Amino acid sequence: MKINLLSSIFFLFCISLFTYLGIWQLERAKEKENIISEFDSRKSISPIFIEDIKSSEKEFLNYRNVRLKGNFFEKFFLLDNKFHDKKVGFNVYVPFLIKNTKNVILVNLGWVDFDTNRKNISKRYADLLTQNNILNIKEIDGFLYLMEEPYHIGDMDINEFWPRLIQYIDFEQISDIFKNYNLIYDLTLVASSNISNFKNNFKIVNMTHEKHLGYSAQWFGLAGIFLVIYLILFFRGRKQ
Repeated sequence: MKINLLSSIFFLFCISLFTYLGIWQLERAKEKENIISEFDSRKSISPIFIEDIKSSEKEFLNYRNVRLKGNFFEKFFLLDNKFHDKKVGFNVYVPFLIKNTKNVILVNLGWVDFDTNRKNISKRYADLLTQNNILNIKEIDGFLYLMEEPYHIGDMDINEFWPRLIQYIDFEQISDIFKNYNLIYDLTLVASSNISNFKNNFKIVNMTHEKHLGYSAQWFGLAGIFLVIYLILFFRGRKQ
């Protein structure tokens, strides 16, 4: 069987594509490794008290352990379609007013279970903060997390009642709700596990660098298989 030009182009395209994807997965693995390393190093530092967060400090404060004094708002958000132990539920985000300021930061208290009944969600979760004694907390520990802008379609709000069921975090829309305060954009506080009875489902990365390395090996393996097949067909064609 003689390999023609069209077949050669196909094989070379596939080999190049698989090689590129393998290299891309290697780069992603390195990126995830760096993120985890930075997270671990900053998380090991003792908590610091902060009263104000400037835009120029957000990168520096990412993953830093902090301690805040202030008060939680009674109004809060339920971020939809979040998982813990393969169960679907909500992440609970509560605005926190930092003491002696008008600065407000969103606090991720953690995950709560969802029983799949989507009727009257706001009414059924209305007493969530009271039941967990959240409103009496005046000092919180946790680490700051710099959120990336989410990909989204449609409105943030699913309902107009409190607690608000939302599809994603939109700082601009949330700022419009709390117009009398200065909402800190992009940064949220992931509360330490001893603050609430909610489950901690926070993951610093969605995929570990080991998995990226595994995918990289698969892509390089496919590139190698296509190369071997191409060479076999090429040399067989030359003999004929």
